Amino acid sequence: MARANLLNTQSLVLLQAAILFRSGLRNEDDSKTTWSLTSLIFHIAQAMGLHRDGITFGLKPFNIELRRRLWWHICLLDMRSSEFHGYEPIVRDDMFDTKLPLNINDSDLAPHMTDSPVELEGYTRMTFCLIRCEVMKAAWKVGYASPTRNSPATVSRDDGELIVQEELKSRLEERYLRYCDESMPFMLFTSTVARLIVARTGLIVDFPRKQKEAYTSTTIRDELFSTSMEVLELSSLTLTNKSISKWTWHSKAHIQWHAVIFVLSEICSRPASAECDWAWQFINTVHNRWNINERGKRGNLWRPIQRLMVKACYVREMQQVDPGFYLTGRMAMLDAMPVEARSVRLQQETPGSCGMSSPNEYMDWMFGDLGIDLYGGMMNGPSWD
Repeated sequence: MARANLLNTQSLVLLQAAILFRSGLRNEDDSKTTWSLTSLIFHIAQAMGLHRDGITFGLKPFNIELRRRLWWHICLLDMRSSEFHGYEPIVRDDMFDTKLPLNINDSDLAPHMTDSPVELEGYTRMTFCLIRCEVMKAAWKVGYASPTRNSPATVSRDDGELIVQEELKSRLEERYLRYCDESMPFMLFTSTVARLIVARTGLIVDFPRKQKEAYTSTTIRDELFSTSMEVLELSSLTLTNKSISKWTWHSKAHIQWHAVIFVLSEICSRPASAECDWAWQFINTVHNRWNINERGKRGNLWRPIQRLMVKACYVREMQQVDPGFYLTGRMAMLDAMPVEARSVRLQQETPGSCGMSSPNEYMDWMFGDLGIDLYGGMMNGPSWD
């Protein structure tokens, strides 16, 4: 691609090659290679005008559809890469006017066609991709924290976010999911992933960021715990159901950070219960199947999760003796743990060690909005006494 002068290209074919190359790279590479390459591809596409819908330029229907598919796939790569590395996404919904790809099959397109194909009502080869695009549109509306957490913009935005969540759920059901025949493996996979994404969006949106007092609300944490369990249950299904095992690689590459982090923190701060036992099973299912290489395990999100895993294991062991045992306060109580729990794995998670700097604002949003101190554990949580 370097020899083909990718940086100055106006060729859609060369851009496609770059996107395919980037799609094959692992997101968890701690060198930030994938995030940097995604940024480069985004700016090349922007220079080629893919952020403007092809109708604006009077292009042929085939080229219009190709540009739409390329642009939205770049947006998807950006969102996934940014989340994994803990940075804000590069793409925002106010940056472009490129429309969603049509809900059609590949066979409905031809290079020399003069009329735009009629969009189909029902399941097509594009349905799974379009579901992801719809989710991205919703994520752009709810996924950015305002400059000050208690600003009027934040307070007034909360109701709007709930509306976005409900609209996403309704749109996916009416436009796509009702046409999925779950006796067909890929349609089952599609509907499961869609339900997982809706639950995950609910986890992010439902938490009331405008009031710190909410961190101490047992009712709210119970609701979030239930939603997180739903996310992990659906994630486990995509990883273990034999009928959809052909697409397990996809599920392994999509880690449900928010749900895992929140459930681990709750396991640490709740007495023993059947719900915690069930949650621990889901955690182990997804954790043991994550497609993370050794370099990825040094990443910004993996290390805090491993810290919480160690604490959760400790709590589970203590509850074998005392079912009422749980960690309170900020949960940063290394003195209360046995020596083996204060291993190098825990010590290296402190800010500034092993070359790891303090988390940026996006990381603060990701963990802080769930009531979790990135290096300590759960913020002042509810009492279960």
